[in-house]
Amino acid sequence: MKVTRKRRARASIAAILCKVLLAWAFASGIQAARADGDSQWTWMKGASAANQTGVYGTLGMSAAANTPGARGGAVSWTDPSGALWLFGGLSYYGTGFAEYFNDLWKYDRATGNWAWMKGSSTFNQFGTYGTLGTPDPANTPGARTGAVSWTDPSGALWLFGGNIAGSGMSVDDINDLWKYDRATGNWT
Repeated sequence: MKVTRKRRARASIAAILCKVLLAWAFASGIQAARADGDSQWTWMKGASAANQTGVYGTLGMSAAANTPGARGGAVSWTDPSGALWLFGGLSYYGTGFAEYFNDLWKYDRATGNWAWMKGSSTFNQFGTYGTLGTPDPANTPGARTGAVSWTDPSGALWLFGGNIAGSGMSVDDINDLWKYDRATGNWT
């Protein structure tokens, strides 16, 4: 097989991106699966089989049985207390078709438990936008995958854009910006 310059450039870019993402993950303290002092991975939580559904439990309550379902394209944050947060993503486990999620989860590394914090336990949910710039308990971003996320100095979680399930079998891009206040549990 002939390796073209274009193919080598793509491989180089992919390798660089992988290194940058790994460096960012370790610098951010992301440890859902981690290497311990002996450079061994430690399985922390979740199933060992693919395509598992989530166990939601009671909204806002952590429990040993709670776990998000299998997914890709979710976004994550680490808050100032070291808790890990997960929003949305895409899975095929229920119907065999792409299912988009808008659930928000918090993982407490001290207890090893997940808590479902906000959003729906069912897939392909639309957002509830409320009034622009005004926090409200009813506000919720719609189901999506591939969004961008960051935290600000106050510890608020920010979410921008992504891909949503469009009409029919289409995938649409969105550019909405959301802020989650961990203290109130409200999206703005």
